[in-house]
Amino acid sequence: MAKLWNFLTGDVNYLDYGGKWYRKIDQNRYHVIDLINWKEMCGSNAPPETYNVDLSEIDISGPMLSDALRSLDQPSDGLDEYGDPLSNFDLIKVVCLHAYGAKAPLGSWDGNNFHKLMAEAKKLSNELVKNHDLYERHMNRPVNKIGTSARDYARGEILNLDEMKYILDR
Repeated sequence: MAKLWNFLTGDVNYLDYGGKWYRKIDQNRYHVIDLINWKEMCGSNAPPETYNVDLSEIDISGPMLSDALRSLDQPSDGLDEYGDPLSNFDLIKVVCLHAYGAKAPLGSWDGNNFHKLMAEAKKLSNELVKNHDLYERHMNRPVNKIGTSARDYARGEILNLDEMKYILDR
């Protein structure tokens, strides 16, 4: 599979306005790096750091695909209005799922040096691909305050059922 990162979407001036990069991990999985400029995003409410870089995993065979495609007015069959196949339909799926929030958060870094932040994200991506135990720990760790795992978050299953059972049984 691809080892290089490719530009996915964003502004040509991504340091000011943000951008996304991807790499294909296997047939259905992609890692996506999302760069935002805090000052552009939040204005005077921005944190002291200039940038945020997030690493996430997208599974294009996930259960939220049809909703994600529909949310950005993309065809679910991969065909354009003339019935011709869309080129790079898998990348369209990646963009739609990422924008829809159907992604497994793997890491997030804030700082002022874009190159260091990108290097951290790429390093973690490489480690997760090479080390299955580390990958499983990242996918099973809670990524929100209610304890949803990264894996469940990507599927849209944001409620921690064990926590909900505890609350209901009280």
